[in-house]
Amino acid sequence: MLQQLRFFLVLLCAAVALNSQSSAALPVGSSIIGGKGLIFVAEIRSAQPGPRSVSPSGLRNRATNVHVRILRVLKPANGMPYADKEFDAEITQSTGYGAHMVSPWWGLNIEAGQRYLILGRSDIVDLRTALTLALRPMPITDTEDPSADAELILAAEPLSLQSQALALASGVIGSRLSRSYLFADYAAALLRAGSDPDTAELSQAIEQSPVTAFSETAKTVLLTGLRPDPHSIPHPSHNLMHTYVVMTARWLAIESHPQDELSEDPRSDILDLHIPTILDSEQTKAVLRGALPPAVNREFQKEVLDIIAGGNLNPDQITRLRSFASQVAAQ
Repeated sequence: MLQQLRFFLVLLCAAVALNSQSSAALPVGSSIIGGKGLIFVAEIRSAQPGPRSVSPSGLRNRATNVHVRILRVLKPANGMPYADKEFDAEITQSTGYGAHMVSPWWGLNIEAGQRYLILGRSDIVDLRTALTLALRPMPITDTEDPSADAELILAAEPLSLQSQALALASGVIGSRLSRSYLFADYAAALLRAGSDPDTAELSQAIEQSPVTAFSETAKTVLLTGLRPDPHSIPHPSHNLMHTYVVMTARWLAIESHPQDELSEDPRSDILDLHIPTILDSEQTKAVLRGALPPAVNREFQKEVLDIIAGGNLNPDQITRLRSFASQVAAQ
C-alpha cells in the first residue's frame, strides 16, 4: 500500500512538471463530456412515479414528478450561477421500437436520495430542461462516482498529452471506487493518440489495476476504444496493443456482474469481437504470447476450461477461445 501511494504521489508531481515538456494535448472536447453543455450533479429530494401507460403505437411511458437540488456544477453554461438551486420537474421514461425511441432515463428506478451526474446537451442552458432531456443520467453510487471522473477529465484536458495520461494513471491507482465509462473512454483516447513514452505510466496502471478498478460498462468501453486497426497508418503504438491484449485476457477470465439492465457485459464482446481481432493480426498475437506472467497464465488457462465447460458458448466461440488460450500459453 505504501509503495502504491508513493507511486501515486510521484505521478501527480510529474504531471505538473511535464506539462510544458511533452507532446501536444488532445484537443479540448475529445472526451465524451468535452462537447457537452451543462454538466452537474443533481440530487433527487423526492420522487412520485406515475402510472405506466402504453400508447397506440406501442410506446411505453412513465412520468415521475421529482423535486431536485443541484449539488455541484462541473461545467456551467455562459458563466451562470447554478449551485444549490432547487426545482420541480417531470421526468418521462419512454421506450419503444428502435434506439431513437428510448428516453435517456429509461431503465433507471428513480427514487428519493439518489444522486446523478447529468450530461446536458450543448444547446440547453436551463437546468430543468437539461435534467429531463439529459444525454445520459449517470447514477452516483457507493461503488462508482462518474462525477469524480468528469472533474478529473475537465481538469486534465488543457494539459499536455503526457500530463493527461499521468493524471489518469494516478486516477486508476488512487481511486477506491470503480471508474466509469467516461474515464475509460478518455483513457483509450489518450493511449490511441500518445506515444509510448507519453502513455507508459497509464498503460502500466491499467494493466496492473484491480478487478474493481473499472465498472462493467467501463471495461467494455475501454476495450472497444483500444481495439487496434492493424492496417492503419501509422501502426498502433506498442502500449495500446499491449494494454488491449492484456486486459482482454484478464477480463475474459473474470465473471462479469452487470449492475443494471443498461450495463454492458464485457465477456460477450471479448468472445465475439476482441478475441477475433487479436487472432487476426500477427502483431497482436505476438504481443499475446508472453503477455501474462506464468502464475497468471496458469490461472487463466484453468478459467478458460471452466468457461468452456459451462456450456454457454457456441462452437465458433469455443474454437476461438481455445486458439486464444493456446497463444497465451506460448510463453
